[in-house]
Amino acid sequence: QVFDTFGGTTLLLGSAVADANGAWALGLTKPLSDGNHVLQVKEVSSSGSVLRTSDNNTVRIDTATPVALSKPILDPLSDLGTSNSDGVTNPTQGLIYSGTGAEAYATIKVFAGSNASAVGTTQADSTGAWRVSTSGGLGANASTYVYATQTDLAGNTSMASAASQLTIDSTIGTPTISATTTQGNNPVLSGTAEALSTVRVTVGQTTATTQADGQGVWMVQLSLAPSELTTYTASVQATDVAGNVSLSSTGLF
Repeated sequence: QVFDTFGGTTLLLGSAVADANGAWALGLTKPLSDGNHVLQVKEVSSSGSVLRTSDNNTVRIDTATPVALSKPILDPLSDLGTSNSDGVTNPTQGLIYSGTGAEAYATIKVFAGSNASAVGTTQADSTGAWRVSTSGGLGANASTYVYATQTDLAGNTSMASAASQLTIDSTIGTPTISATTTQGNNPVLSGTAEALSTVRVTVGQTTATTQADGQGVWMVQLSLAPSELTTYTASVQATDVAGNVSLSSTGLF
């Protein structure tokens, strides 16, 4: 006989007959309710006498779907470039994502885009916090979205979390340079570079920094005061918002 104590009430779940080897099995006619059930087995003789009683065995039934996680957060150490919180970076793997609010010890899987295979798997700690390093599947020079699911200890899996945008940018073109105003003191130079990149112009010991606009056009004024007609060589290098550094280009003016 198998007894179930749940919510302060003990019920007989059913009876089974042991075989010649002493093995027995009992099929339940209805599922147990979610929660902690204390099960106990009694061996009863054909006359109805209780011969032996098992120790209590607590079984937790959990059929509830975990809540969806909040969107994964890209670690500032992985978000390289001009900002550590814009989701634009250049590594394609080894990105660290983290989050909170999971069930204790739930399995966390992180996905990128429509890829059905997880790019990272970890386990939440006792407080529901988690942290994982991605192993691949993010691609290069592409924009995607990253989301996570949690699977609790009972095997129930949540819906997908809200998504975090991610842009992987691992290349940058070489900027161009042209002279805009070169007569007299403090000449103005201009050119093109990747949109919103930081442009560094060096002429001899003089360096000036500016930012390209949304169309990639940049312009900078140099603090030069030649005493006579002079030809200068300017070197230009750009760093984009993902942290990629370009080759240098040069120009005469």
